[in-house]
Amino acid sequence: MKTPSEQIDIFTYPRTAGYTEGTTSKDAAEAIEGSGRAATLRERVNAFFRQGHLATADEVAAALAISPFSARPRVTELYKLGVIERTGHVNLSDNGKPSHVYRLFRG
Repeated sequence: MKTPSEQIDIFTYPRTAGYTEGTTSKDAAEAIEGSGRAATLRERVNAFFRQGHLATADEVAAALAISPFSARPRVTELYKLGVIERTGHVNLSDNGKPSHVYRLFRG
């Protein structure tokens, strides 16, 4: 049986990029998914957590040198897939807002 970090189906959200409204958000989700970039970023974020890191989405972005706007949705997708989990801790983001700290799912 595969572990949650190995089970990434590519057909529906959260396994693919999602969107919150049907125009620009949908266009952006379809573009990043269609280019293959979402899957690549999702795997990079997954690998980051498989290495044992604990981090917020913005900390993942900084560590991987990617935009927080690219990292945040990938972290959310992995969380909704059960690949990563919240630690129960919160760090403040650069804008001073609380952000959940995530780690690889320990089941």
